[in-house]
Amino acid sequence: MNQFVYIGFIWLGMLSSIPTFFMPENAYGKQHRCIFIILVAVVVVESYGTYTSLNGIKNAWAYNIVFVYLETLLFLYFFTLVFKNPKFTGIIRILSVIFIFWGIINTLFFQEFDLLQSYSFIFGSMLIIGCCTYFFYLLFDDESILKNQSLKSFPPFWIITFTFFFYACSFLFFASIRLMNESNFGLLGQILNLIKVLGVLMYLVMGLAFYAPLAFKETGK
Repeated sequence: MNQFVYIGFIWLGMLSSIPTFFMPENAYGKQHRCIFIILVAVVVVESYGTYTSLNGIKNAWAYNIVFVYLETLLFLYFFTLVFKNPKFTGIIRILSVIFIFWGIINTLFFQEFDLLQSYSFIFGSMLIIGCCTYFFYLLFDDESILKNQSLKSFPPFWIITFTFFFYACSFLFFASIRLMNESNFGLLGQILNLIKVLGVLMYLVMGLAFYAPLAFKETGK
């Protein structure tokens, strides 16, 4: 996927999210603000990353700050807003501290900050995938999570579903990247394109998800 097309879709996802701030009876205010911060952060880092790469400037540190660490922590916070369970929130806070501590250890002893820190991304992906899996489990085990509305009109369902697909694919890529060699560089490029497509879909859905209660209002009844 062309980099400018990729960034354009991310910008579209972020901009399309803005009008929903003005929707009446927005029951997902905190969740929406968290997702919007993620979208803004991604737009900034991807735009900066494109500019620096075109000018031969190192930019891995920016991706580490935003994509590896900030986005992971914001997604974990988003899950606490979805579940609203004090016990789960406590567990996420502990895992977030462990993740930050691991980031420090990884920077000091394993991967420099001017290179993309794949070890930390793998760890963060595992946390997010675990939260997504727990969400899907609750959909079958605890009907109260939907708050008496249809699944289609529940914004977290759309966000978490596409987040799961993106991070599952990215996790497999970074976990197996050391197995790549010159004989399968073509496959590497195809997987990267797939990750970009899934990323575009995820960010677009994040921008549009909070229209779901309005779009599926009648269905929800």
